[in-house]
Amino acid sequence: MRDTTQTSVVQPSKPISIPSILGRALLVLLLLYLVACSVASIWIAMEVPISETEMLDVSFLAHRFGLQYHGMMAGAVILAFGVMQLATRRILPGLLFLVVGCYVSLATSEVHALRQGLLSGDMRIGCYVYESMECRKMLDLPVGDTKSIYKAGERGRGGRPEYADWYAPLRDQLKASVGIAFPSTLPGVALLKSPISLFRLDEMKATLEAQRQELANFRASLPPAATTK
Repeated sequence: MRDTTQTSVVQPSKPISIPSILGRALLVLLLLYLVACSVASIWIAMEVPISETEMLDVSFLAHRFGLQYHGMMAGAVILAFGVMQLATRRILPGLLFLVVGCYVSLATSEVHALRQGLLSGDMRIGCYVYESMECRKMLDLPVGDTKSIYKAGERGRGGRPEYADWYAPLRDQLKASVGIAFPSTLPGVALLKSPISLFRLDEMKATLEAQRQELANFRASLPPAATTK
């Protein structure tokens, strides 16, 4: 009789390649760093509160991207999707979406950018040049005979107005004193730097308080009629 017994053949397991292990390890490290950035940003926000009213008196030395509203909406959608994933017991995808949602919301926040800008110098409470017309308008104060920082009717590259001759050298000096590769207003920069900024909380608080006092002194130096809104 023919032997019908079948012997099972054990397939050798495929060895996991080193690049695959490194890729997974880097992904885990990246996610952990993003979590650390989000936690650090929230911690800094609690330690250095800035009101919405103060955000109206913020000056930008770097380009203002203005993506805060879009980031909040996109982050809210991603967070909601993450909650839905957790509700269906998809733990890992849900946690991933929650981390990404928090990151998107925090990365585009101008308040978080300001806290980093206090350290970098490319954002501040008050004005870089209090003698300018744009400063008085931002602070909702009478313009008087102050000069504009822009040339009247002249446009530069990209259709942006050119800076006035009296202001351009001052701006160049300010930008040279900052000397950073990536501005704080660039989405994600402040968030990625937040773990390092966490160790400079005292400097951040001192800078913010000094700028608040400088702005208060400027308002107090104006005649009473000039501060009437």
